[in-house]
Amino acid sequence: MPDNFFVIMQRCLGIFLVLFMLFGPPPGEISANRSAETLAVAFIDVGQGDCSLLSTSSGQDILIDAGPESAGSAVLSFLNAQGVTELDVIVISHNHADHIGGLVDLLQSPILVGEVFYNGNACTTLICQAVWAEMGKRGITPQAVDAGDSFSWGPLAAAVLNPQAVPTGDENEDSVVLDLDFFETDLIYTGDIGFATETLLINAGGLGPVEVLKVAHHGSAESSGTAFLGAVAPQAAVISVGASNPYGHPSAETLQRLALSGAAVQRTDLDGDVTFAFSSDGPLPIEDEVYLPAFRYTKKRTPQPTPTPIPTPTPVPTQTPQPMPGQNVRCSNTANVQICASVSDAHPHQYSYVTVYGRLVVGGGPVQGQAMASTWHYKTTTSYCSGVTNAGGLASCERYISRATVGYPVAIDVTINGYSVTTSFTPID
Repeated sequence: MPDNFFVIMQRCLGIFLVLFMLFGPPPGEISANRSAETLAVAFIDVGQGDCSLLSTSSGQDILIDAGPESAGSAVLSFLNAQGVTELDVIVISHNHADHIGGLVDLLQSPILVGEVFYNGNACTTLICQAVWAEMGKRGITPQAVDAGDSFSWGPLAAAVLNPQAVPTGDENEDSVVLDLDFFETDLIYTGDIGFATETLLINAGGLGPVEVLKVAHHGSAESSGTAFLGAVAPQAAVISVGASNPYGHPSAETLQRLALSGAAVQRTDLDGDVTFAFSSDGPLPIEDEVYLPAFRYTKKRTPQPTPTPIPTPTPVPTQTPQPMPGQNVRCSNTANVQICASVSDAHPHQYSYVTVYGRLVVGGGPVQGQAMASTWHYKTTTSYCSGVTNAGGLASCERYISRATVGYPVAIDVTINGYSVTTSFTPID
């Protein structure tokens, strides 16, 4: 072997050592020695509402919605149990009470808050104004986002797909939709969007398969259409919903569409807190306890059977039903059951409050303790409120009608224990 061969090898080795010191080990060596990044995702059981916490192993905590006001203490308990002392970001999908109410307690707690993002719509309800007031006390100015915005929270990349630059005026359809990317894992949060926005997102061409879908609008029949589910092809779908809620969520139609999509469906009303964990190397098993620095996520409850509907109680014959308050009193009679509905003002001014009343009478006696659901059909949107019947069989709830279309009758469907009737009001200037 020629002597110059050894000289050449020594020179090559010297060059390699210099390159190693300058640029480090080859990429494959880095990958083998680097600790995997991890992401924990929790859908917190807040009853009829939405709330989700995402936590990275590099220290970022992002809260998406916070459930209704009644869930504020539950949200705080969950965050405290996970050792969360600071939220880098809070995303408010939209300003409805079942998504923002829990923020009142959170903002009054010692937990630090960085940025707050929302859909940019006007804050008109009392609970929304209360949340904004608490943010003001902390010196927080919420930042409006719309389609095309993007953010990086540590290893988590977020792309905003909705609302659009020109809002629809429908709070649900203007929900913030987030496409989150964590290495090879994708998640999509859909707020309360319906078919119209789903079609818009499909036509925009920005959707793709995801590991986890936050099912829109608590499993409403008017969301999670076949085409949308085909576009996102979720491996897992989470429905955040309250047990025995008055809206019938999730609907049988939506559950069927999800089943046909092949997604593994989990529900907070049956499963409690629904949790996932992912690493930069792939998904981690969620059946076992998953440990992250300062976090411990476990499933809270095992699935339970769907609660049996409470039968209509037998009325006390000596009681006299309360007279229907308000105007536009409408009643429907079926056998020995009567349901009536009315409104506080048949011709309210814009930017005022309207109360809807419902009363259930069985066998001539009022029925107490039954949930009343009401659906308000405006010209361009639909909204809801609910109540519970009192000893006189009467329930009520109130809504701020904002700039409801003048001269357009707003029909309100009132349902108590499966019986329905419709009343209405017509806004004036």
